[in-house]
Amino acid sequence: MQFRYYLAASAATLSLACGLAAVPAHAQETSSTIRGDVTGDGAALPGAQVRIIHTPSGTVSSTTTDSNGTFSVSGLRLGGPFVVEVNAGGYEQSSVTEIFLQAGQPVRIPVALQSQAVIVVTASSIGRGTALESGAGTVLSARDIAGVSNVNRDIRNLAARDPRVNLDPTNGGAISIAGQNNR
Repeated sequence: MQFRYYLAASAATLSLACGLAAVPAHAQETSSTIRGDVTGDGAALPGAQVRIIHTPSGTVSSTTTDSNGTFSVSGLRLGGPFVVEVNAGGYEQSSVTEIFLQAGQPVRIPVALQSQAVIVVTASSIGRGTALESGAGTVLSARDIAGVSNVNRDIRNLAARDPRVNLDPTNGGAISIAGQNNR
């Protein structure tokens, strides 16, 4: 038993005498960081709301950009994918998707927001509408239709009243209007 203590004490003395220092052990990193710069119309955008979402678990980390428009969120899970959503008043929302993190390797994301476009629509009433028809046409009222002799209730009898309609008896009575093919 004493022999073991003697070896341990000898090893400690030898390491100090030879200038060997003890090396501290570091724990393995199990998280990562996402950093970024947010600009709005080319200038740094302070006060923008940043949400970082771990897509598989739905975990959300939130922060706000500082006076220089930068943000940093640490302690994030390794892997991914992550989605970074950035919102600021007067600007359209922006999202960066498919971000994957590795241990000890922070990811830096530049986000450029565009100002929201303001669309103003004004209208006034139109006094008279313009007819869309251009050219000749035939209008048949219910009285006109009732006045046509129609033995077998065939539409061809009504169509034949228009001078632009041609009935082709050799093609089973096919109707051709203004010279167009009946198909």
